[in-house]
Amino acid sequence: MLFLSDRNARKKYEQFIRPYVDQLYSMAYRLSHTPHDAEDITQDLLVKLFNQTQKLYALDDPKPYLMRSLFNQYVDYMRKQGRHLNTTDTDIDNELATPETIQSTPEAATEFDLSAERIDRALACLSDDHRAVIVLHDIEGFTFDEISEMLHIAKGTAKSRHHRARDALKNHLAKA
Repeated sequence: MLFLSDRNARKKYEQFIRPYVDQLYSMAYRLSHTPHDAEDITQDLLVKLFNQTQKLYALDDPKPYLMRSLFNQYVDYMRKQGRHLNTTDTDIDNELATPETIQSTPEAATEFDLSAERIDRALACLSDDHRAVIVLHDIEGFTFDEISEMLHIAKGTAKSRHHRARDALKNHLAKA
């Protein structure tokens, strides 16, 4: 009977978490810039979250909690790997094309893909602190209040990092 209960709990958890897995992996990839690290970070987080299912189920909107947990998992993962987070200021900004702004022609789609690759390369040049703020605000759509809570920094610091990160992206993309 315990086995059936455990299986039902896993099934319920999988159904609950499934809509968020792609977003979690995407954010992990954008933070780590390697598929292997992103997979490890996401998997480790999903295992940890399984032990917190009651807390997750009680949340009205679990996405901010999940994203904050993913960022914390990323930080822990980097520390365990012996790779310290880079907190130095570097330069970069973006005028991001979005799927809505491109034409539905194959040429436009190819141009968009190349543009996305340039942006990913530019993001990789950012410090971890700056990349996190750009990913959370510009890609994931979190507010500066939410970002300051997730990263445990002041709202002004989040805005400042965002501004510097955009300047750095802009400079890097202008050079490329």
